[in-house]
Amino acid sequence: MNPHVSAGTITAYYQTKFPNEVFLVEELPIFALIGVLSGLFGAFFVLIHRRIEYCRRTNRIFRRIFGKNPLIFTIVMAVFIGAATFPNGLGKYFAGKLTFGQTLADFISNCSLSQLNHSDRGCPPEMIERWTGESQSPLSPLLSLSLYFVFYYFVVAICVSLAVPAGIFVPSFVIGACGGRILGELMAILYPDGIRGPGAPQIFPGLYAVVGESLTVMFYARLCDVSEKIGGA
Repeated sequence: MNPHVSAGTITAYYQTKFPNEVFLVEELPIFALIGVLSGLFGAFFVLIHRRIEYCRRTNRIFRRIFGKNPLIFTIVMAVFIGAATFPNGLGKYFAGKLTFGQTLADFISNCSLSQLNHSDRGCPPEMIERWTGESQSPLSPLLSLSLYFVFYYFVVAICVSLAVPAGIFVPSFVIGACGGRILGELMAILYPDGIRGPGAPQIFPGLYAVVGESLTVMFYARLCDVSEKIGGA
C-alpha cells in the first residue's frame, strides 16, 4: 500500500512488509548501538539548535548581516536549501528531488541497495537509480545515504529555528531512518547471506531504518522542550 504524500508531510501510515522471522538475537546488540547513536546524535542536534538560537540573538555580525527581521534569514536559508537540493546540481548526489515522505518509503523498504547481485533481496532498479545518481557516474548508495544524512541533519537543525511554521516530527523520523538504513546496508554488506547463513533470516536494512526512526522520538520530545524554554527565555 502506497501512502498518500503531500508537500513532504505524511498523511497516511507507511506499511512495512517484513517476514515473520525478521531478525536474529545476534542483531540485538546492533539495535542497541542504534539506540546509543540516536541518543548521541539527538543530544548533538539539540546542542546545534541551541547554539544557532543563541547566535541569532547575541552575535553582532549575524545581526549586522541579517538585521532584526527574522524573515531575511529565512529567505536566505530557503534560497540556499533550494540551490543545494536542486536535482541537476548537488542534489543529484543525495536524492535532492525526493520529498521526506518519498525518502522515508525508500528507507523502510525491505530490499537492499547494496546487494545488487541478489535478485531476490536487491531493490528495484528505479529505487537504486534514485540513490546512485546519474548512470554516467553512479555513486555508491552508502555514500549517497551518508551525504543525505549529514546534509539534512544540519539543515533541519537550522530550519526549525526559522520564522515560518515548521515541524520536527517527520524530519527527525527521516533522519533516524536514514541513519538506521546506513547501518542496515553495512550489515548486509558484511553478511550477504545472513549472520547464520542462507537458511536463516537475512539482513533487512529496512528493519534497521524502522528501529532508527522509532528511537528519534526521544530527541524529538527533548527538542520540543528545549525550544519551548528558549522561546520563553
